[in-house]
Amino acid sequence: MKTIESLINRHKGRRALIIAAGSSIREYENKIEKFILEEKPIVIGINNITDFFIPNYHLWTNTKRFRNFGKNILHESEILLGAGIHLKTVREVLGPVDYTLINFTDMKEGVPIGYEKGKILGFFRTAGCLSIMIAHLMGCKDVSIVGMDGHTFHNYKDVQAGVKSHHCYKENYKPFSKEMCIKKDQIIVGVLSSLKNYGINLKILTPTIYKEFYGGFK
Repeated sequence: MKTIESLINRHKGRRALIIAAGSSIREYENKIEKFILEEKPIVIGINNITDFFIPNYHLWTNTKRFRNFGKNILHESEILLGAGIHLKTVREVLGPVDYTLINFTDMKEGVPIGYEKGKILGFFRTAGCLSIMIAHLMGCKDVSIVGMDGHTFHNYKDVQAGVKSHHCYKENYKPFSKEMCIKKDQIIVGVLSSLKNYGINLKILTPTIYKEFYGGFK
């Protein structure tokens, strides 16, 4: 097991691409592939995306999703696991594999963003937001993001009925209440603003509810 200190400035000056698991990566798969081919970014993938892309780094912070989908991690990817995923769970899902432990302050609003003694500080809410900070610590000069659609991107009734999905992959998913989805998106807007104010050059390439951070493809 390695620590996050092994990642510091590993890709200094490179571009980064975060592939979150929003359903938009299905529609924009070809454009994302073109971006990767032309820009040659360091790719960090979130959750169960391997039906579409093989990331350089594969980040998981949610134990339930890791239990359900961790077996889909491909050997080409370096594994990044949040400190909340216990070693016993890792061994049950993947066996004796090497991975990098990502130690961070989890679900603590009001903690200023930063990095200190092997621990990422701040409130990130999602693995996608956390991965932006990881890319920054890797020394990446800018961070592009795809698949960060937002919980209220689709009509709520369509999500409830299964006509639309928050995720690119299939799962038995019961959405949060509409009020909770709105609240989550409001929180993430705040997190993205904090990351930008921290000095990280970031933009979302695929359509998103977080319109102030949308940049689109060239």
